[in-house]
Amino acid sequence: MKINSIFDKLLPEVLIIEEKNKKSVNISLSNDIERAGFNIMKASTLEKALTYFFSQLLAIMIISAELQENPLITINNV
Repeated sequence: MKINSIFDKLLPEVLIIEEKNKKSVNISLSNDIERAGFNIMKASTLEKALTYFFSQLLAIMIISAELQENPLITINNV
């Protein structure tokens, strides 16, 4: 029988660097990412972001994100 360590059960971590004027976008994005099976960490300053970056093993770091009214238009135009 294989004994799994606690590290095998930890969710991959995603760092979202929040912009003050885009909090509602970040909330929606955070909810979607959490439902996909990731642990969300948020930073509102450069210092906090750098602290997380150098101290945590991150799966993804999101610096900027914007929701489009119709994302299919963007996909079709690529």
